[in-house]
Amino acid sequence: MNRPTGVTVLAILLFIGTGLLVLGAIATFLGGAFIGSMIGTSARQAGAGAAGAGIGAFIGAMVGVFFLVGAALNAICGFGLWNLKEWGRMLTIVLTGIGMALGIMSFFISMLHFHIFSLFFIMIRLAIGGIIIWYLSQPQVKAAFAAPQLYPAR
Repeated sequence: MNRPTGVTVLAILLFIGTGLLVLGAIATFLGGAFIGSMIGTSARQAGAGAAGAGIGAFIGAMVGVFFLVGAALNAICGFGLWNLKEWGRMLTIVLTGIGMALGIMSFFISMLHFHIFSLFFIMIRLAIGGIIIWYLSQPQVKAAFAAPQLYPAR
């Protein structure tokens, strides 16, 4: 069975997200190192200890690792969707559900502070997540993932 167009679009968007997350990781690694060196230089000039110099580098490294984990998950989901693997569909649904749960928590936090722009973007994020889960749960999409995978003879 051919890959549904929506699955192709989701897989390509996941691959694009992977690339952007890798670029973000590189930027935070470099940015953290740059900030750490600036803190260290200013601490040495002020005669203070250089203990704070590693803070910027550490934060940059942690955020960069977080971005790399996200990139790996995006790549795995994209690969699974692209190759019509059932585990890829299920993993995408589960991770989208987790993202929606975090989005709902963000929604309530934004309600406490009533940030209208945050509320607007969180609502859009929740709607997109809901559409993705709804689409991947459709019978015709499920059928595409359940179809036998035929491979050419070697």
